[in-house]
Amino acid sequence: MQGLVADTNPVTQRVLANLLIYCGHSAAAFAGNPGATWRFVQDIQPDFVLVDWEIISHDNFKLLKQASSSQVLSRIPFLIMVPGLDPN
Repeated sequence: MQGLVADTNPVTQRVLANLLIYCGHSAAAFAGNPGATWRFVQDIQPDFVLVDWEIISHDNFKLLKQASSSQVLSRIPFLIMVPGLDPN
């Protein structure tokens, strides 16, 4: 399966890509902002999107709303990564 990795940090993108490869998948593309994420979702229609909370929550979750309004793109699962919180 091919995934789209959407994270603002290029190092995190590479770590996630390596994790996908280790699990038998591949990273079809990388996106670092909501606009690029949406363009890649439309253009390559990945099997899934691994997306950072910062990107998905931008502009009142516009990216998820756009995807869910499309009959084709609404079938693509968005796996949302939430950063850990510092307990201190």
